[in-house]
Amino acid sequence: MRARALAGEAVIEVMDTGPGVPAEERESIFNLFFRGRTKSDRGIKGSGLGLAIARELVEAHGGQIAVVGGGQGGHFRVTCAPFGACTGDAA
Repeated sequence: MRARALAGEAVIEVMDTGPGVPAEERESIFNLFFRGRTKSDRGIKGSGLGLAIARELVEAHGGQIAVVGGGQGGHFRVTCAPFGACTGDAA
């Protein structure tokens, strides 16, 4: 996990050493009940809710979450306006 300020935004990145997210699944990965092929093939149990909930939480606070491709393993990036501005208030 890494957190930093970049171009006026707070950026949080979470990376792991798992199988990653195939390019063809990156558009669907945040959909409710979506379970990637890799998880199904390996018998990994899950409901397909985790990343959908993460997206809703991040967006409710004015941020964005995305899959970052190109490396090995999973890599997710959350961007949000710095601290106090990232509240979700429609002031």
